[in-house]
Amino acid sequence: MTDPEPIPLEEFTAALESLDRAEFASFVGQLRAVTADEVDVEPPLVTVRTGDTLTELLVGTPDPGSETDPGEIDGIVTRAEEPPDVDVDATSITPSDLRQRLLWGLRVNEAQALCERALGMPAYSTRYAVTPSSAGTTASDPPRQEPASSRTERPVLLVSLVALVVLAAGAGGVFVMGTGDSVTALLAVDDTTDEPPSEVEPLEEPGAVGLEPTCNRSYLHVVQIQMNALKYNNDTTNDGIRTVRQFASLQNRQAVGSVEDYARLIKGGSYAPMLSYDSVRYTPRRINDTAWVEVVTFENDTETGRYEFRLSTSRTDTERYDGCWMTDSVRVLQGSTEGEQTG
Repeated sequence: MTDPEPIPLEEFTAALESLDRAEFASFVGQLRAVTADEVDVEPPLVTVRTGDTLTELLVGTPDPGSETDPGEIDGIVTRAEEPPDVDVDATSITPSDLRQRLLWGLRVNEAQALCERALGMPAYSTRYAVTPSSAGTTASDPPRQEPASSRTERPVLLVSLVALVVLAAGAGGVFVMGTGDSVTALLAVDDTTDEPPSEVEPLEEPGAVGLEPTCNRSYLHVVQIQMNALKYNNDTTNDGIRTVRQFASLQNRQAVGSVEDYARLIKGGSYAPMLSYDSVRYTPRRINDTAWVEVVTFENDTETGRYEFRLSTSRTDTERYDGCWMTDSVRVLQGSTEGEQTG
């Protein structure tokens, strides 16, 4: 049976081009409303409020004689991949960015409903399935599950991520805070212990974060979700970091702690490049129920960080997630800006 695949960029772009400006603005507003506190759509403007942050988006290029002040615009949403030829200091949001938010910032059922309602086509469908000759995994597409016996390392295509929106390593390693502002990437944890963890803040109920674990996601998909959540993290609400914790294993959460603990850890030291990269490369490897994904982050074509995620289908404190791929640890590898960290 063919698995549903995400809508290809070409079809997504064509669907956007079929919308008039008001319809396009409505789609952008609905897309942002899933993760924002408040969205106001007055074509061609879409105003997004998240916490104390107010973002003004202009759908389409400014019209001659428009009352819109270009200096007050934070982003220009376009139907083309090329940045608009407009002399304003605003972020260009392209169809790739909108598709990225649709596939990663929304749950599958939310993306499906929005796409069918606004574009008249599904976000995921078996008719989008790629042929074997053209198959490949990118940072923006949910990958297929590898066979359990797979031991092959294969680089994943480097994909640029333009800003928009929507852990720790080695054998049993976890993110932990070191003394002062330092970060220790490795903390020995016995993965085989049967002792129940103590005082572990539970995972949040569905709806509290943008995405939650499901057992139909591959280990690479889980890492991609976490990296995208960090890329688009709201510095005030830490929704992205909250999503990262949602995909962390029981042992990882036991070692790190609350969302606030994750935020303090990730925002400082060697893990900070995960919040600011503009492109990323994944190299996955799996042996039975354990998987590793090397993640390399880049800014302006310069490598800023190199990490190794370790995942397993381990026991959780939430029954509905038992058997799902969860992140046990993330290790900082040699070659990153601060070298390899062990402890």
